[in-house]
Amino acid sequence: MDGSNFQTKELGMEKTYPRSVSGVCEFIWDIEEEFDLFEQTENGIYFWQLIRFKVYYALMQNIGIFAPAHPKPSINIKYVAKTLLNGFSSLTIKNPFFLNAEKENVVIPHQRQVNGIDIYTEEVIKSLSVDNCLILNRNWESHSHPYAHNMGCAYITSMINGWFRNGLRKLGLGGYSKEFHSTVK
Repeated sequence: MDGSNFQTKELGMEKTYPRSVSGVCEFIWDIEEEFDLFEQTENGIYFWQLIRFKVYYALMQNIGIFAPAHPKPSINIKYVAKTLLNGFSSLTIKNPFFLNAEKENVVIPHQRQVNGIDIYTEEVIKSLSVDNCLILNRNWESHSHPYAHNMGCAYITSMINGWFRNGLRKLGLGGYSKEFHSTVK
């Protein structure tokens, strides 16, 4: 394979595609036709429509056209400690359900923030006064507005639920069949 093309010998299709958006699209269209992917089901679910874009995006990353949009942080002791501390704070101190005071206004800043500040809602928060405003931060892992409470408890619960489901799948106790996973991989 040279730098401007990719080949598909592994799939029994000896064809070379340009290393480009159009080349990846043509490749996907060819495998959709070859394997009749729009008609394949798993547990009665037409899965190809659900994973098609993820496959496209993964291919674009694997051949070097796209870089990961949100690279995963390296997991080290500092990251784990910070995550646990933020999670504990989100469930206890910053939990909006433990708030005793009434607030007239609720602001939910965007998750994309700079040093805990959402540039789009910051002026709104200032105009409402933080004493009379409940700020609900959705991203429990990030910096937070100094006066924000977190809705992260829902995200933490969802994350734990995901870990549990993935653990069950690895044990073969739920989810999709092993054949389905080997086909999708």
